[in-house]
Amino acid sequence: MDFNQIQIHRLSRASVLQLTLLVIFGLGIVLPLSPLANSPLHPDEALYAYWAKLISSGIDPMLDSVPVDKPPLFIYLVALCFKWLGFADTVAR
Repeated sequence: MDFNQIQIHRLSRASVLQLTLLVIFGLGIVLPLSPLANSPLHPDEALYAYWAKLISSGIDPMLDSVPVDKPPLFIYLVALCFKWLGFADTVAR
């Protein structure tokens, strides 16, 4: 076995390892999405989504009509996601 064959063997082994890690990482992202899409929103999630919908639709951008007891950064981030991705339960989560 000469030097070139050793390098090719190492390269293919590294490629297989990278591909395996990529598949594991991808499954770790994709597999939890199915139960999230099939279960209803928790009451807190629904409330935050309602507030974010008020902001993103322009009905009440400062949330003057509802008593908000949480810091608004998270709600504004969800509203921004609603603007980009549309209104959906998965986006609200």
